[in-house]
Amino acid sequence: PAAPLLVLGSSRSGRSSALESAAQGAALRGRVPQLCGAAWESLGAAAWTPGTVVGPRDPRRLARLWRLALDGVLAGDLLVLDDAESLVVAVDEQLGPGEGQAMLDALVRTLPSLATGLVVSASLGAATTRWASRLPTRLVLGAPEAAQASVAGLPRGVTTGRRPGAGVLLDGSGATACQVVLPGRGERLLGDLCGAAPLRLEPLPLTAPPTTGAWALGGDDATPLPAPTGSVLVVGPRGSGRSTTLAALARARRETGQPEALVLDDLDLAPSQEQARAEEALVAGRAVLASATTERSAGTYRGPLAVLRERADLVVLRPGSGPATQVAGTSLRAVVDARAPTTPGRGALLSHGLTAPVQVTHG
Repeated sequence: PAAPLLVLGSSRSGRSSALESAAQGAALRGRVPQLCGAAWESLGAAAWTPGTVVGPRDPRRLARLWRLALDGVLAGDLLVLDDAESLVVAVDEQLGPGEGQAMLDALVRTLPSLATGLVVSASLGAATTRWASRLPTRLVLGAPEAAQASVAGLPRGVTTGRRPGAGVLLDGSGATACQVVLPGRGERLLGDLCGAAPLRLEPLPLTAPPTTGAWALGGDDATPLPAPTGSVLVVGPRGSGRSTTLAALARARRETGQPEALVLDDLDLAPSQEQARAEEALVAGRAVLASATTERSAGTYRGPLAVLRERADLVVLRPGSGPATQVAGTSLRAVVDARAPTTPGRGALLSHGLTAPVQVTHG
């Protein structure tokens, strides 16, 4: 559809199939489908689409995709939201109560002006919500009884058929009875991308094996990250993987031929002579790899720990716990993994004004 489309329906009425057919139609016209919903994961859609496939089990990546859409990064793509209610709950889990509803409302309101297509499915009861009222083009499925049809906003006396995919299309020119075309299951949603590399947000694994020249997997594409060329401060609570991260950073520097760095684990507990070594290295321009607890990093205002916190690249492990935001100087909520907040080695890299989620390699 040229305009945003809302698909309303009861359980087993064919909502997901309708969205899958819409995604395939968009792909044939050169649009990259960005798929949000549990159904896509169960279908294994990641194997046959060039775009993102994410469901409510990965709130961080879901919220990130919605944010990129609102920032205009998905211009020319089709954002497909299956079972909007469950997606809203997942975004709330990641960003806080009310944020999912606010972002959905913003998507519905602004995506047309950003040249991003939108297809949303929800239950029949969602017809009266504020965000749904902004989507006048809607397909109603699974409303064969008058009471269901009334809830969905169908005109008096109009109902749908009982079979899956039988519905009524409301597009401003009247109510048209229709039957959803069954999608070709497993057909690749490639279309003609004209050589452009589509946006695809990849999930971060819970564990990452060592990769030559890399210390972590990270970013939107979960690719191996080379060690920073300068100093790095690693902060986190006990058991978060600070020592493992230092070892991974040092190994990656060696494997890529970088000059040997001064490595100081638990710099916040180091004796005065170790503190002096760190200060001398920093003054001389030598790279320092150091770790400290989040609490002590937040409460230290002098010495090499304070200098590193101010000037070095920063790795924050368990970014959702303790005074991590205070240490980082910015909110880290968007990169916290809401479903794996205490996974060792899971954290955030802050470098040159950018913040990226990471999973440190180990093994």
